[in-house]
Amino acid sequence: MKELFTIILLGLSSFLYSQIEFEANNIIIQNEATGKLIIEGYSNKEMYKKEKCDFSRNTPEQKFCIFFNLDTKEELTVFFNPYEAPSNYNKENYLDKMKVYDKKTNFYTLDSKYIFDYGISKDVFIKYINTNEVFPKPIYSTFYMQDFSNKLIIKNMGENFDLGLFLITTNTNRTINYLNKFNKEKIDITLLCTNVLNNIKNRPNENSFFELIDKKYSPFFKNKDETASEVVPKKKVTYNIKKTFHDIINGVVLKKNKVSKEEIIEKYNIPVKHFVKDSLSVKEIIKVNTLNKDFQIIKFYDAKTVIKTNYQTLNNDIVKENNLLTVLIKINFEVFINLYSGKKSDKFPEINKLKPLIQDANGNLNIEKLVKVIKENKSSLSKYLEE
Repeated sequence: MKELFTIILLGLSSFLYSQIEFEANNIIIQNEATGKLIIEGYSNKEMYKKEKCDFSRNTPEQKFCIFFNLDTKEELTVFFNPYEAPSNYNKENYLDKMKVYDKKTNFYTLDSKYIFDYGISKDVFIKYINTNEVFPKPIYSTFYMQDFSNKLIIKNMGENFDLGLFLITTNTNRTINYLNKFNKEKIDITLLCTNVLNNIKNRPNENSFFELIDKKYSPFFKNKDETASEVVPKKKVTYNIKKTFHDIINGVVLKKNKVSKEEIIEKYNIPVKHFVKDSLSVKEIIKVNTLNKDFQIIKFYDAKTVIKTNYQTLNNDIVKENNLLTVLIKINFEVFINLYSGKKSDKFPEINKLKPLIQDANGNLNIEKLVKVIKENKSSLSKYLEE
């Protein structure tokens, strides 16, 4: 990971960057998220275009049904506003292709719902059987959305792409039977996806994970006449899980320079209620993509830290549910980058002895260990920590 680590230290020679003291870009952190997986069956409920969406309001099912029934570009634009439409739904011919479902012989059959709950956000997949005359056979498909601050946002899968492939490959009942073996143990979702998908790439080397594959509806198999897949019953099952993400960080540390409150509000789209003083000094600006979600942390020399997304300012307590955000909001950004590099530093001698305590077996920064080290060494690290 260290070869991807880029740090640019800029002086005052360039007028354009005269306010930047330190900058680090494209920092990739391997971060293990833990949470709950909830699987719920639909008992093969069929969904036809132009029929009433008889689902509860503000549920993933209602969102999916409304989306399925969109007909025009105007409806598509309104549906996604204020968020950006995922690339696969933004293509010119998307709505034309969806017209095939105007025929009643083409429809969706809801199979199951998978919710990956990480506390700060939930990744929701609706898995369905797509019966479409264009396809050689009915196939599994998925509809992905993210539940954040009680808002359902349809977006690109990002690092959840492996989950999307897993779901269109496997049988939900068999998956539940397999996961039941783990009792309360944390199930490694990343490893599970890898093991199952390896059976697609290397079919002669079939193993126990091959039993999870549903060849009848998987698009990776040509079979049409396999034994009928079992209907997933209407019940919920819950499991403890962990999943590996590769979070991306970009940040700058700025010189102390007073600017008006109005300028900051306009530039960073922060509500006026966050500021008491008429002028402030921005200290750090850190952009983070974690759990397939973009965050921005803005620290000040003379005001409380603000954490926000592209669309809203958040309560700072939200970081308690994410280790990486907890660290970045707490510690000086340049110190964090030095900890990430693993190299000894003359500039930060107090932290050199802590570096072996925060590394994993491969010598990379372990965020969970860093949270613990910061908590246990507040006194020696006090000058590098935010109040």
